[in-house]
Amino acid sequence: MEFIGKNPGVELPMVMPNKNSIYECNIKTIDLLHRNEIITHKEKISLNNISGIEDTDITTVLIEQNHIEPEIIGEEISKYTSHTFVQTITKQISENIIKELPEELTYTQFILPISIEKQSLTVACYSLHQIQLIQTYSKINQKKISIIISTKNSIVTIINNFISQITYSKHMLDESKNNSKIIDLVNHLITDAIIKLSSDIHIHPDKQYIFIRLRIDGELTTITQISIVHLPSIISRLKILSNLDISETRRPQDGRFIFISRYGHHRDCRISICPSLYGEKSVIRLLNSHQSAMPIRDLNLSDSHYQIIATAIHKPQGLILITGPTGSGKTQTLYTLINTINDTRKNIITIENPIEITMEYIHQINIRNDINLTFHTALKSILRQDPDIIMIGEIRDKETATMAIQASQTGHLVFSTLHSNSSIESITRLINMGAEPYNLSSSLSLIIAQRLVKKICHHCNRKEHSMNKN
Repeated sequence: MEFIGKNPGVELPMVMPNKNSIYECNIKTIDLLHRNEIITHKEKISLNNISGIEDTDITTVLIEQNHIEPEIIGEEISKYTSHTFVQTITKQISENIIKELPEELTYTQFILPISIEKQSLTVACYSLHQIQLIQTYSKINQKKISIIISTKNSIVTIINNFISQITYSKHMLDESKNNSKIIDLVNHLITDAIIKLSSDIHIHPDKQYIFIRLRIDGELTTITQISIVHLPSIISRLKILSNLDISETRRPQDGRFIFISRYGHHRDCRISICPSLYGEKSVIRLLNSHQSAMPIRDLNLSDSHYQIIATAIHKPQGLILITGPTGSGKTQTLYTLINTINDTRKNIITIENPIEITMEYIHQINIRNDINLTFHTALKSILRQDPDIIMIGEIRDKETATMAIQASQTGHLVFSTLHSNSSIESITRLINMGAEPYNLSSSLSLIIAQRLVKKICHHCNRKEHSMNKN
C-alpha cells in the first residue's frame, strides 16, 4: 500500500513497537478489564494465552471474540491513563493534519492526528500500547503531543477513509497492470467492506468501468468505480485466494477463503464468480466467524410472540421454520433459538452451509457439495447419531423436506429456514416441493416470517415536532 505524506522527524525504527512492549501492554489491558469485572477469570486466562502471539492487538480480540463494546474499553483506558475519552470523533480532519505524524504510526499503528494548535499536536489512541508509542515518539522528537482516548471503530473508520480515497482514485483512471497494486486494491476492497459493516461485496463489470457496490443495511450502495482494464487481474487474484481455476472464464465458480484485514478483523469469505457480457462478475459474502448468537430478547419480539416462540422451542418434537427473503436475518434468528435451548443434556446437531457461528456443546457439520455431503445425505447420517435437536441450514429440495418432516414426527425437534415471503406461503412451498399435506399438519409446530427493519442511529437521531396537529 502506498501512502501520501512524508515521514517527519526521527528515524522510524526508534518508535516502532517491539514484541515485549506489545505483550506487556496487552497484559495490563486484560488485568485492567478483569479488575473492573468487564471480563471473567476464565476469559482472562484465555486472553493471556492469546497475548503471547506475536503482534496481537488485544483490543481487536476483545471486540471481535469476547464481544466487549469498544466504548467500554475506551472508557476503562481513559480512567486508567487520565486522558479524556471521546466516543466518536466528529471533527473534520484534513490531509495536512494526517501528515503531522509518520505514516507508519498512522497507517500501521492507527494513531490518528486530530488537530494542531500552538505547536501542540492532539492525537487519538484506543490502546495502552499506542499511548506508549506516541509518548516515546514525542520524547525522542521533543514534540508536544496531547492524547485523547477514543474507540477503535471511530479511529479506524477515519483512517480507512483516507486510505480509500488514495486507493480508489489511483485505480479509477490508472490503466497500468501492476500485480502488487492489484493485491493492495483487493485487500483494501475487502477491508473497506468490513469497516463499513457490509454483508456482501459486488464487483460488477460494465463497458468502461468496474462498479464496486456494497450491501449495507440490506441496500446496495456504489462506493467507487475503477477502470475495466483491472477486471481480469482482480478476478484472477480472487480465484487464487479461493483456490479456483484461473484459466476458466466461461463457467460459474464458487469458493471460499479466510481474510485478515490490516486492522485485525477475521472474516470467512464466500465467493461466487459468474460470466457476464463485459467479463466475470464476482460477489463476496463476508461472514464473521467470531460472531455470537444473540440473546432471544435482543430479537425485539413482542411479549405475545416471545411466549409463542418460547413454548414451541421447548417442545420435545416438531418442525420450526423461519422464512423470509435473502438477507432478512433468518440464520441469526435460527442461531439465537438454538442457543436459547443449548444444554449439555441434549445432543444438538446442525447441518450448515457454511457454519457462520460456532457454538459450544453442539455438533456442527459443514456442507461440502464437492464430496456429495449435502443437506440430504448429512441428514440421513445424523439420524443415526441419536440427536435430540436438529438444525438444517435450509430446506431446498423434496428429499430434505421429507426427511425433516419425518424426523420431526419421530421424537426430534427440527429447526430450518425456507425462502418464501410469508408464513402461509411456506406451507404452499413445502407442498410444491412434494411434502404431503397430512404430514405437515402433524409435524409443523411454528413458522416465523421475518424482515429486517431499519433503526435510527442513536448517535444522530433527534426529535422533530410535526406542524400537522392531526
